[in-house]
Amino acid sequence: MGMTETLFSWLDSPQNTQRLTVQYRMNKAIMALANEVCYDGQLEAGSPEVEEGTMRLRIAVVEERREAWINRALSPAMEDSVLWISTEALKQKGFHVKESAGIVNRCEAAMVQTLLRELQKHGLPAREIGVMAPYRAQVNLLAQMVIHDSDLGQIEVNTVDQFQGQDKEVVIYSCVRSSAESTESDVEAKGILEDHRRLTVAITRAKHKLVIFGNPQ
Repeated sequence: MGMTETLFSWLDSPQNTQRLTVQYRMNKAIMALANEVCYDGQLEAGSPEVEEGTMRLRIAVVEERREAWINRALSPAMEDSVLWISTEALKQKGFHVKESAGIVNRCEAAMVQTLLRELQKHGLPAREIGVMAPYRAQVNLLAQMVIHDSDLGQIEVNTVDQFQGQDKEVVIYSCVRSSAESTESDVEAKGILEDHRRLTVAITRAKHKLVIFGNPQ
């Protein structure tokens, strides 16, 4: 380390850092997404138990007339471990709005609440569920829904940053934004969704099920 080089810049240089590639959290479906988006295929599971683990509900899911996305979200199948629930078809009902407290998407919040009720109904403990959103206003909206819903337990709802270092059996992520269009005042907020570090945290907190609500457009 030279006289003009700071300690932090020295530690951040590639020759002085080593990425940990063996993980003991995610099953192979979630790990595959993390490898594709964040880790350049370098991650591997630390054991067969971790790699093959899937969500196990305590109460069996009885066949009912539900929307297809709910059935897949309750499915223990490995191929349903990562789900993108598109809100694109909801048109104006699914649009985010900028309220006084910040950016929120009430339609996504209602869908998250529906899924939380189903997961709890089928015996998944509240402590094994985590709900994330990139915007504090959406987190506050979701947290209030959980608090005032008598069917739900003490489910953790927080920003991506606050979930750093944690893991949950099931993670639900609300993207919030529903349009590619941005005004100048939206640029900084939109940057949260494009932050690679936050994206990595959001994807890698789930052990057995990752459900993402958002508009792919």
